[in-house]
Amino acid sequence: MEKQRTDSQTDEKSNTETMQCPFCCETIPIESTECRTCGSDIVFFNPAALGWITVAEYAAATSTSEEEVMSAVCHGDLDGELICGTWLVLHE
Repeated sequence: MEKQRTDSQTDEKSNTETMQCPFCCETIPIESTECRTCGSDIVFFNPAALGWITVAEYAAATSTSEEEVMSAVCHGDLDGELICGTWLVLHE
């Protein structure tokens, strides 16, 4: 699988490219295969390619409010996941 390189940054101290672990949000080197903090195997994926979009994008696409979308997620009517502080919903 190809590593996701979105939201990468350069660490000014070490001058290496970094990103957030998708599981614990710790800043890790982009070439990591395991998170040094939570120990998770890092298999990067592109949520959009799998049908996941942000709550705001889903609300705009369906002409509903973000509150209604979050209510549907909380009630189990929509598949939703909180990833690094951002709610994503499955848009089929």
